Amino acid sequence: MITGLHSLGDIIFFILPSIIIGYIYGLSVKINLPNSLNLFFLSLIELGLFYISLYLIKFIYNVDMGSTILTLLGSNRENASNILPLLYLTYSYAQIGLASLFINFELPKLKIRNNNREIRFMSELLGLLFLFLSLCLVAINPQISYLLLGLGAYWSIDSLLLIIKRNKWYIYVALGIVFFINLLVFSFAYNKFPSPNESITFSILLVTFPLVGATSKIRKKEETRIK
Repeated sequence: MITGLHSLGDIIFFILPSIIIGYIYGLSVKINLPNSLNLFFLSLIELGLFYISLYLIKFIYNVDMGSTILTLLGSNRENASNILPLLYLTYSYAQIGLASLFINFELPKLKIRNNNREIRFMSELLGLLFLFLSLCLVAINPQISYLLLGLGAYWSIDSLLLIIKRNKWYIYVALGIVFFINLLVFSFAYNKFPSPNESITFSILLVTFPLVGATSKIRKKEETRIK
């Protein structure tokens, strides 16, 4: 019986999610979805499957994994409870990131190429939108707010990678200046923000990358138009 329960757990919590993610990954490659968008959607699906697993664990084994994680985190239980969705999302990013890294090594053997094309302004607009909403909603629903912070962080980092790949030295100077200004704003806001959700002000720092990225693209577009 114990062996049967163990096998059931493996099927529900590991095998089925892996099959679902693998199938969707294959479909996304087939329809030529941009890589950054593909990984984002897969992370959201992984997050949804993770939440389903938590409910199944509670239903089958009568174990509340959320409470267990909060106990391990200790300290301020209210604040820890607020950031749980962000922790789950981070876990999903890690899972999909590692899987994608492995798959990317295998795709060339199958003569399949990843789609690294960029949808213009997508990373910047989504990053700014999610980060702005995370600050606006923290007083209403801190858990959703921290989740939006995690979603915005993905596109903010993607914006930074695009800046590193394609821009000239003066864009890096502008990036440093804007980051320093936002760092000052962040320091002030962190000290003034109501406890226990002051960590959400980290959004202010992350805004730097999509903001500078969007500005550099607009400038390039203007230069191209003039030429």
